[in-house]
Amino acid sequence: ISPLPFGGYASDEVRDVLEAKGLIWIGADHSGNGRPVWYRVLLALDAVHNAKRYYDIDVRRIYAAGYSGGGRVASTLAQLYPDIFRGGFSFFGCDYWHRVAIPHMPGAHWPRAFPPPSRSDAKAIRSSSRFVLLTGELDFNRSQTKGVYTQMKDDGFEHLKLLVIPGASHYHRVENEWIERGIDFLDSGIESR
Repeated sequence: ISPLPFGGYASDEVRDVLEAKGLIWIGADHSGNGRPVWYRVLLALDAVHNAKRYYDIDVRRIYAAGYSGGGRVASTLAQLYPDIFRGGFSFFGCDYWHRVAIPHMPGAHWPRAFPPPSRSDAKAIRSSSRFVLLTGELDFNRSQTKGVYTQMKDDGFEHLKLLVIPGASHYHRVENEWIERGIDFLDSGIESR
């Protein structure tokens, strides 16, 4: 999920990584930060529904991914629709269903971004879903990303990875090695067919 109106590849190198990993990229145009979140969610759900009609999809490898505001939407999708998305890969932005403490402001919190899932779904998400939160050392969302990571860990998430790119700002081009590391973590819980 892109923060911009264009939903395609950021670069040909990204396509090469996805092809090597056996993944398909589906990104809706006109699904950027200018659209309300729930429209973006619906476009992503529609994309999965239609992809299953046209491709032989391994449902264990359907992940929500996004950058910046799109990373926030991807984290929302992966947490609210675990029956569809087996995990999420959030680049430079993520959200959570609990409020998250702001470390440098005692008593202050980032608000919860969306309603929590049902108790049974929350339990399943904590034990089965996989999440990669990627940020940069200089990313303005780094503190919140690390806070979300810590809160998710404290809440018992079993499959959670935080990647921090040294020297990277919010607008840093993500090198393929970081994308590969994230995908490898998402795929690590999947047994061969």
